[in-house]
Amino acid sequence: MIYFDYTATTKPKKELLELHTRINQEYWCNTEGMYNPGVKAHMLLDKSSQVIIDTLKLKNKKVLFTSGATEANNTAIYGICSGHYNEPKHIITTYLEHASVLNVYKDLEKRGFKVTYLIPNKDGIIDPIDLEKNITNDTILVSVMWVNNIIGTIQQLDKVIEIIKKHPRIKLHVDAVQGFGKILPNFNLNDVDLLTLSGHKLEGLKGTGTLIYNDKLHLSFIKGGHQQDGIRPGTVDLAGCVVMAKTIQLASINIYEKYLDVKKKYEYLVNSLINEQHIILNKSQYSSPYILSITFKNVKGETALHTLEKNNIMVGTGSACNSHSKDQEKTLIYTLEDATLAVNTIRISLSTYTTYEELDLLIKHIKEI
Repeated sequence: MIYFDYTATTKPKKELLELHTRINQEYWCNTEGMYNPGVKAHMLLDKSSQVIIDTLKLKNKKVLFTSGATEANNTAIYGICSGHYNEPKHIITTYLEHASVLNVYKDLEKRGFKVTYLIPNKDGIIDPIDLEKNITNDTILVSVMWVNNIIGTIQQLDKVIEIIKKHPRIKLHVDAVQGFGKILPNFNLNDVDLLTLSGHKLEGLKGTGTLIYNDKLHLSFIKGGHQQDGIRPGTVDLAGCVVMAKTIQLASINIYEKYLDVKKKYEYLVNSLINEQHIILNKSQYSSPYILSITFKNVKGETALHTLEKNNIMVGTGSACNSHSKDQEKTLIYTLEDATLAVNTIRISLSTYTTYEELDLLIKHIKEI
């Protein structure tokens, strides 16, 4: 299999699989147990949080271990908004967000919250001035993803943060799933109130994720016991927590070197396809080299995907979470000149594991299509 869908998921590292098994075998007692094995398990849970805090050089933050970014995004948004159900406030997001953010905002809109959806320009970028213009005295939350999972555009979070700092009441939530471990941030992670990460996008395990949040925030989402400060009650999956911490630690090594490697491969791919008249490369100066969105002028994206699959080449058509939905991705609708072309798009995502031989095969078969 020649794999070009790293944005959807990654193959877990062997050492993380082995670590997960070892923790389940050696530290299987409940982290809330008051006997010695339970105390040791709880100490390992605390150590896992501290590893993340130290690795990311965080201050005044806490780590909530989740089942993935979808749960983390839901917890962040509902956690902030739940205290305002009796007095619905104003919240802001973008049409570029992942379904696990957009659908929460749509739900909150039904509950009486006023929602502003910022519209991206043709490069897939949100204008920070547009954000500032839409802030009101009732605004309590802004959600802006770091790197878009469909076309790979990198948002100007440094400028977004400058604006949010002028309004201390507003909390900033950032879906960092496609940026972390791939791109060095041009912003301080400590300036983000709520940050979500996913393990399986970083060669970790499915079912692992984190929400990193300000330690002064009182989030309320799931009701139950007191585990994880009562935010995510229930028996803790210690092995998953330990593996997530290790995943973040490993993903933080040599980020820039990996970026440069992938950037060369991205440029090779782009330069090989840029003169093809039957496709559109959805890229700009703001694009992440890890993702290349290609639109065929006369071929459906799903048809192109299965044609490539017959040649053992795997690509995506958009967000894996929406792959079985007939709804067109709003991200593509806003960035393509002709909205009807949104369904003609495939997503190619690269990795340091990608070889030039694989790229040559991909290029050959795209040209044939």
